[in-house]
Amino acid sequence: MRDILNQIEIPKSMGVIVRTAGANKTKNEIEKDFLNTLKTWEEIGEKALNSNAPYLVYEEGDIIKRTLRDTYDNETKNIYVDGNEAYQKAKKFMKQLMPKNVKNIKKYRGKIPLFHEANIEQELNNIFEPTVKLKSGGYLVINPTEALVAIDINSGQSTKQTNIEKTALNTNVEAAEEIARQIKLRDLSGLIVIDFIDMINFYNRRTVEKKLRESIRKDRARIQVGRISNFGLLEMTRQRLREGSIKWETILSLESFAQKIIKKIELLAFTNKVKIIKAYVPEKVDLYIDNNLSKEIQYFEKKYLFKINIVAKPDLIIPEYRIELLNKSKKVISTIENLNKIYIPKIISNQFEEKEKTKNEKIVSLKKIKKTKVVKKRAKNLRTLWVRRRKKA
Repeated sequence: MRDILNQIEIPKSMGVIVRTAGANKTKNEIEKDFLNTLKTWEEIGEKALNSNAPYLVYEEGDIIKRTLRDTYDNETKNIYVDGNEAYQKAKKFMKQLMPKNVKNIKKYRGKIPLFHEANIEQELNNIFEPTVKLKSGGYLVINPTEALVAIDINSGQSTKQTNIEKTALNTNVEAAEEIARQIKLRDLSGLIVIDFIDMINFYNRRTVEKKLRESIRKDRARIQVGRISNFGLLEMTRQRLREGSIKWETILSLESFAQKIIKKIELLAFTNKVKIIKAYVPEKVDLYIDNNLSKEIQYFEKKYLFKINIVAKPDLIIPEYRIELLNKSKKVISTIENLNKIYIPKIISNQFEEKEKTKNEKIVSLKKIKKTKVVKKRAKNLRTLWVRRRKKA
């Protein structure tokens, strides 16, 4: 890296710091990036000198520029961009950054939104859930708290190996890779404590530690990883790059729950023959959606020709909801719900009791009718068995 920097003409009044993302870049790429940075700095200087305060001198690039700058590498084959404006922006920025790779920027032309087509929306929706399933049958439980983030690993149905130690090793290795992905996806930061499945063998522990370090290598945040203790706990710290996208409580906060409902509706909208979506939510969730997320719903309705109705239900509380999917003729195709299990059995039991009462009443009334019918029949069929004759005078 020093040899590359020595070949580049750097002004004497300046120094250069190369980030870890530039470790595998060529001389031409680094030089191009340096010239772009220098040009940006000169523009900042001109604006600062020629403008009257207050004035915006420089602003961080939008999400398209940041994504191309931070995540694009030699392993990336193609980049698909949804929308003409975003496509032109990405193409223009790629011309400045890496002109040879402009051909890799492609416009997405599908009818279904790009994030739904690539199953990204499903992955984003999963970050609202504390449980993450592993392919082997095990699962992770992620619990962010004020002090730290606790991650518990369970083998679940992962019992393919005959040896318990091998099962623990395989599950832990798979979990280490998934944890590295989840902390980046959820932007978990601060102290993170991972409770691995207990392993007796010392070398198995080192294998899991090595896998975790390899998996977090591409993370832009600074991370320090400890070793697995005798209790099976591993401590690590991760730099906070920005405020977390999800605010956890014992249950989801109002903001996150409202976002979850909207994402859920958008995800379910593209199932077969759905045209109308009815969502029953708590009153305060309906109020929040109306004040903050109504534009997003209107845009979605207008672009993809769906009808979305958000209905407030006073008897629901977070995290309860009910979503009905209807077709053109307003017939319910399917229902997705998450209701409190405490009071549902009571309602069912009350309904059952009422049904039983009505059944019993019907049975009693039927018995009475039968009895009266039997009495009437007997009355009709009376016969005289003998007659007492009067004596002749």
